[in-house]
This record gives sequence, structure tokens and C-alpha cells, in this order.
Amino acid sequence: MPCADANRTQDLDSNPPDAQASASPEVQPASDGVASAGARPTMWRNLVLFLCSDSCAALGAATASSQTVIAVMLKEAGFAKVVLGLPMALGILGFAMAQVPAAFLASRATRKTRWLCFIRLAAALPVLVAVTGVMLATPHRPWTAASLLFVPLLLGSLISGSARPVRAQLDAHLIPQTARGRYYGATMIGQGAFGMLGAGLARFLLRNLRSRAGFGACVTVAGVVGATAAIPLRYLTEPEAPNHEVPVRLSAYVAALRTAVARDRNFRNFLWGRFLIGLAYMSAAFYAVFALDRFRLPAATAPLFMLPSILGQGMGSALWGFVGDRKGHHLLQVAICVQAALAGLVALLAPNAWVFAGAFWLMGMSDAADWISTNNFMIESAPPGDKMGYVSFANTLIAPIFALATVLGGAIAGATSYYVLFAFSILVYFSALWLMATRVHDPRHTPGATP
Repeated sequence: MPCADANRTQDLDSNPPDAQASASPEVQPASDGVASAGARPTMWRNLVLFLCSDSCAALGAATASSQTVIAVMLKEAGFAKVVLGLPMALGILGFAMAQVPAAFLASRATRKTRWLCFIRLAAALPVLVAVTGVMLATPHRPWTAASLLFVPLLLGSLISGSARPVRAQLDAHLIPQTARGRYYGATMIGQGAFGMLGAGLARFLLRNLRSRAGFGACVTVAGVVGATAAIPLRYLTEPEAPNHEVPVRLSAYVAALRTAVARDRNFRNFLWGRFLIGLAYMSAAFYAVFALDRFRLPAATAPLFMLPSILGQGMGSALWGFVGDRKGHHLLQVAICVQAALAGLVALLAPNAWVFAGAFWLMGMSDAADWISTNNFMIESAPPGDKMGYVSFANTLIAPIFALATVLGGAIAGATSYYVLFAFSILVYFSALWLMATRVHDPRHTPGATP
């Protein structure tokens, strides 16, 4: 959705056409480009391997989802509502905290594909440690819960987040701008199919094993499958990239990134919009728990709510990937706010569990738009010389609010009710919608924007 001409003029005055190219002269960790026609077989080979790895990772993640399985396990163990959002908060926060240091280190690596293989394997190890925490954690043993459950979940997300800047750089190098939306959509459809298998497997384990044993089995499967997701990455072909220079110190690297972002007014407005979306995300960790409480459903029902969510992700991936390629990714940011707000309304007004499932479907649609558009918006906004750094720095800035919002949501629900929590979340989504629609424009429409 285009913004007013006056706002666009101000944005261009604060970020002239050559600003992006010269914003960060000392940060040159990567180059950007796309595969040539002669390299097309190699490109497709890499993309298939990425898809296999991501699908396996999705299977493991759905089997022990923080939003459903882990949250319900904590509820069954007697933890307070504020704690139920903690695993999701730790996952979001950890995923972003390591990204800038990882981008700095990866910029010096000649084989970035090896980074991805090692990171995905290492990320599975803390998950296996968390199995013990699932079996032993209770509110009466807080140190046990912290050391064997929450700390391993944080470490796993920290390690996983280290892969994000490298993937952003490889995606920008391998895939043309006009095809990235559909590529991300196809990736999410594949992940969704395997996610449905993971949700079904989690339900089977929870129905056929005693409570703690069932939850422990879910986390064990997640760790093992997560480790196998590293195997396809071992066979990736490294795309060619020219030599580059990087700062000697991490502090100089971060300072240059900060300067580049400060010069880009449109990108700053985008980050403020993402801040509001992150705050509204406070209700995301409580959909399953709210449904179980409201309709008095057994814990084994929780994984079933993953099915409409994954269905929404698949449908949204097909739709929003096409729209993003044709109309740009700014429109998808607006769609995120609309769909998430509608999901909250459905959760508040649903007369039964079947209608409540529509809230999960809408959240899945919103998640698909988020997955496809946010990273691509950052890639298209980034200077040509530093896709990894720009994306990682932006994720680090906005991740804390996404993480803290789920804890805040638990506190609000505990002090008032889930109804108040969801109502407040809806209001914040509408605020984000206004900002995204009126103060942010698509980076493709900015002179000098890079593909």
C-alpha cells in the first residue's frame, strides 16, 4: 500500500539514492547476486537440499512445539500462567541474540554452507538435554526447571539463530528478487506438510504414553529429527562470491550497521511497525491453553490445533508468495496485522472448539505472510554489500519485544483473564496496521533499491 507523496519525499530526502550503497563502507561481508543460467542446476540442487533440511527441522519443531506441546506440559505440571509463555519467549529471544556476532564471524568464512550444517547439528543437542527437564520440572523445583528445561531451550534457539544471517545471504545470492516470495512459499508448504506429520506424531505419543513420558517422547523425537536435518546441508554446493573485507573488531562492525540503519527512514518506520506486531504477539503462546481451558478439552487435543495452523500456513504460502513477488512485500506486512487481529477476534467469540480452530488457521495465514515477507523486506532494503549484517541487526533489534511480549501476555492473563489479553492484543495489531499502511512503503519503489 503506497504512502502519501509527502511522506515518500521525506523518506527519500533522508535516504538518498546512493545512501544505501555508501551507508556502510567498512562493512563488506558479502556480495549480492543471482545464479547465472550456467549455474542453474547447482542452484536447484542447493534449493532441494535446503527444502529437505528445513522440512525435517519442521517435523521436529512441530513434535515439541512451544506453543502447544511445551505450553500444555507446563500447564499440566502446575506452573503459573506467566511461565507458560516463557519457552516461546526464550525461543524468540535466543534466535535473535546471536545473529549479529554470527554474521560477523560468518563473513570471514569461505565455506558458509559448512556453517549451516554444523549449526543445525549443534542446535539439536540442547533439545535432547531438555528431555530431562520435561520429566523433572515442577514449580516446586524451579532450579531444576531452569537448568534442565529453560536454559537448554534458550541455548538451542541461540544456536539456531546463528544460521539466519547466512541463510539470508545465500537466499539473496541464489534467488532472483521476483522469485523469492514463491520460493519462501514453497519452502513453507513443505515445512507445513512435515509439520502436520509432527503434530500427528505428538498426538499419538501423548495419547498412548503417560503424561510426562508422552511429553518426554515428543521432545526426544524433536531432538533426533532436528539432528538429522543437518545431513542434507552436508552436500550443499557453495555458490561463488567475490572476495570481501570485514572490520577487524565486532564493535566496528556493529557501529557501521547502526549507521546504515539510522540513515534509512523507511526501514526505521518498518522496524517500529514490527515492534508493535511483536508487542501484539503476546497472545500467540496462549491460543492452545485458552482453548483447552475454555472448552475443557484433554491435553492430547493440543497437537490437533497445529493442523488448522499448518493448513493456514500452506494456503497462505501459496497466496502470499505469489502476491509478494508481484506486488511487493509491504502489502504482506499489512496482511499480517489484519489476519492476526481477526484470529484474536475469532478466539474471543468462538462458540465451540471447531470454530476456535479458525483462529489457528488465521494465525497460520499470518505466519505465512510473516515468513515470506519480513526477511525479504529486509533483504530488499539492505545495502548491496551487507545483506547478512542488515538482516541480523534488524532481527536483533526487534526480537526482544517478541520475546518479552509472551511473558507479558502471561502476566496479563494471570492478573486478569485470557479475554483481556486477547482484546489488548487485537488493539495493538490495529495500531501496527495503521503504521505499516501509512508510514512504510515498499523498498522496491525506492530509487537505488537493490534486488
